[in-house]
Amino acid sequence: MSIAAGLTAMIAALASAGAHRQAPGAPPQASAAEPTPAPAADTAHFGERAPVLRIGDALPVIDPSVRLRVGIADLPPWTIPPSEKVPYWSGLAAQAWKDVTTELKLDYEVVQLSLDDATDALAKGQVDVLVTGLAIHPENLVRFTMTPPFDLSGISIATRIHSNLSFRSVINRVASVELASWLLMLVGSTFVFGCLFWAAERRRNPPIEGPAARGIRESFWWSAVTLTTVGYGDRVPVTRSGRIVAMVWMAVGFVLITVSAGVVTSTLTVASLQPVVTGATGLARAKIGTMKGSTGEAYLQRTELKSLRFESFEEAMRELAAERLDAVVGSTTTLVFLAERSGGRHVTVLPRPLVRDFVGIAMRFGLDPALEKRIDLAVLKAAQSPEYRALRATMMGQTDTVAGETGDSDTRQLIYTAPGRTMRP
Repeated sequence: MSIAAGLTAMIAALASAGAHRQAPGAPPQASAAEPTPAPAADTAHFGERAPVLRIGDALPVIDPSVRLRVGIADLPPWTIPPSEKVPYWSGLAAQAWKDVTTELKLDYEVVQLSLDDATDALAKGQVDVLVTGLAIHPENLVRFTMTPPFDLSGISIATRIHSNLSFRSVINRVASVELASWLLMLVGSTFVFGCLFWAAERRRNPPIEGPAARGIRESFWWSAVTLTTVGYGDRVPVTRSGRIVAMVWMAVGFVLITVSAGVVTSTLTVASLQPVVTGATGLARAKIGTMKGSTGEAYLQRTELKSLRFESFEEAMRELAAERLDAVVGSTTTLVFLAERSGGRHVTVLPRPLVRDFVGIAMRFGLDPALEKRIDLAVLKAAQSPEYRALRATMMGQTDTVAGETGDSDTRQLIYTAPGRTMRP
C-alpha cells in the first residue's frame, strides 16, 4: 500500500513539472509583476536617430614619437626637386603631403630616390611613405598600400606636329564634305539671287531682256560678280526692285564669302598640322621614348612595344622636340605639364589617353593602422583644399600665374633636404 502511494505521488510530481516546462526555442515568459526594461537612451535602433559620432573620435591616437621615412622622386608636376629659384620640393603630390603633415603634425625625414627604385624601396620597407605621382594599380596594391586618390591622371602620348601641305592633301581637304557643303551653298545662293535679279529686271534691263534662258544666264553672271566684289559694271540694276535685290545680295554675299574663307583657312591649317602619331595603333611604327620606372614604361612592356628609356621625362621631351623621337608615352599630367612649358608649338599631347587612372600616396605594409587611417582621411581633405586646387590650376596652365615664380609660396612648398638635416620651409 505504501509502494502504490509512493508511485502515485511521483507521477503527480512529474506531471506538475511538465506543465511548467517551456517548449524548446520558446521565449521566456515574463512575470506579470516584472515590467519590461526600457532600451538604453544611447542605443540606436532601426528608425531611430543614431548618436552623432566624429570620425576622429573613432580612431586610436597615433604615437607622436614616430618619425617617418618619406621617399620622394623627381616626377613633375607631382614632385619637383629643389632648384636655385625654388629651394624646396614642390608639386601637386608635395602639396598634398604637406597638407597631411600639417594636419597630423607628423615628424619625418626625406629620402630622395630615383623613380625606377622608388617602389622597390617602399616594398622592401626602406621607406615608410612614397610621395610622387604613383598610380593606384593592382600591381602596386599587392606590394604596398595606398591612400584614396587625391587626383586623376592616366597614360597618354606626346608627339610631334609636322607640316603636311602636299598637293594631294590639299585636294583631299578641299574635296571634304565640309568644304563641299559650303561650296554648294555659295553656288546655290548665287543662282537664287540671280533668278531674283532676272525677275526684277527682265523687262527694263536690255542685257537680260529676251529669252528666259539668256536672261537667267546673264543674271547669274551678275550675281557671281557681285558676290566676289569684282564689280565689272557690265550688268547693273536699273529698277527699284532690282536695286533692293542687289543690296540684299551684297549683304548676304559678304557674310557667306567671309565665313567660307574662314572655313577654308581653318581646314587647310588643320591639314597642315598633323601629329606624327595619332593613336595607340601608330606606336607600333614609331620611335618611342619613356622614363625609367614610370607607368608609361609599364604600359609599353605590357603591350610589348620597344622604347628608349630615359632618366627623366624632361630629357625624353627634349629628344621629341629635337625630332629624334616620334612619341613619348607617360603620365598624362606630366606630359601636359611639360608640353605647356616646352615653348614649342610642334609638340602636343593627344587628347584621348591610352589609360585613365587615379593617383595616391603609397605606404608600406605594416605601418601603424591608426596612422594609416588618419593619413587616408587627411589626403582626402587635402585634395579638396583651395590651396591644392589653386596650385593645380596654376601648374597645368589654367591660370596666368607661373608656378614657382609668383603667388603665395606657402601653397607650393613642402620640404628641402640639406646635408645632415631636414628643413621644412
